[in-house]
Amino acid sequence: MIPDYLKSAVRNLLHDKTNALISIIGLAAGMACCVLIGININDELSYNRFNNGINEIYRVNWITKDNSGISAGASTPVPFSQNLQAKIPDIERIARIYQRSGEMESEDPVGAGKQRFQEQGIYFADNDISNVFSIHFQEGDSNAALTYPNAVVITEETGHKYFGTDNPLGKTLVYENKWPLKITGVVEKMPHKSDIKFDFLIS
Repeated sequence: MIPDYLKSAVRNLLHDKTNALISIIGLAAGMACCVLIGININDELSYNRFNNGINEIYRVNWITKDNSGISAGASTPVPFSQNLQAKIPDIERIARIYQRSGEMESEDPVGAGKQRFQEQGIYFADNDISNVFSIHFQEGDSNAALTYPNAVVITEETGHKYFGTDNPLGKTLVYENKWPLKITGVVEKMPHKSDIKFDFLIS
């Protein structure tokens, strides 16, 4: 019976070639769109999945209502989190992050002179950031690295950039020609599919 159906379908296609061509092109375009949409959805849903306990991590959005309508963003006022755990006891940890750009400078102990770069991947962060997100420390104490004033955690790649093959732990970077920052940790670079991609974490 199936061969008969196939023969009938082929005869109908050959009978009206223009309509058949349009139908085939439409079907192919529809299938291609479905595949592309599926790939895009899969890509979007794969972000941040490397974090342990991803289903327990929440981002706080700030919703603004005005005459133009309602808008939501991930930026909240700095004092917002101060009493949040008291109001919502189920919150275990809070990690605030604040992105900035700026100039970083170091003294090269080998004698090549100062290493100075304009950086974009600078984040100010609470110490609990490493307890909320899966940040893998290679040097330093993940539980205390950002508890000190003027402390900075850098990626391994950033360490090579400023200090070559020397161990950067304990060395100093100067931010914006004003603030000396002691390196208290060296971490692996965040995966490509991470919303947070930093080179520096400053306490």
